[in-house]
Amino acid sequence: MNRNHRLQAVLLTGASCFSGLALSAPTYLECFVSDSSARRDFTVTLDESRGTASHKSETGAGFNAQAIFSANTVVYQNTDVASGIRMTFRYEIDRTTLELSLLFTAAPVDPSTEAVIGTRRVESLGRCSLAPVPERKF
Repeated sequence: MNRNHRLQAVLLTGASCFSGLALSAPTYLECFVSDSSARRDFTVTLDESRGTASHKSETGAGFNAQAIFSANTVVYQNTDVASGIRMTFRYEIDRTTLELSLLFTAAPVDPSTEAVIGTRRVESLGRCSLAPVPERKF
């Protein structure tokens, strides 16, 4: 077998190995979380091939985040800092039941003020449902 035939054989073997690894299309979800004070609706677009989540609230505010995709869950978060307080919103979606938990944590940026201000944690529960794939014009 000459060199060109060997190269072709290697390329064809590699292509056949990877042909079954089709990357999935993004998943569109409509979600809500609620606690004793309010219900919050939002949408999420999960792209496992890129490891990302795009989150948009009903008010139009949104963010893009890196997401961790495991066999059973998807986790992503957003962190903001305002007036010396770090606020983290951590979302976890169960991939089989579509149940959702949101853990909100507010803590001082300066650890020396932790004893004075403290850290606040609030967990909200909710659910997602599969949303139709939006029709694109371009």
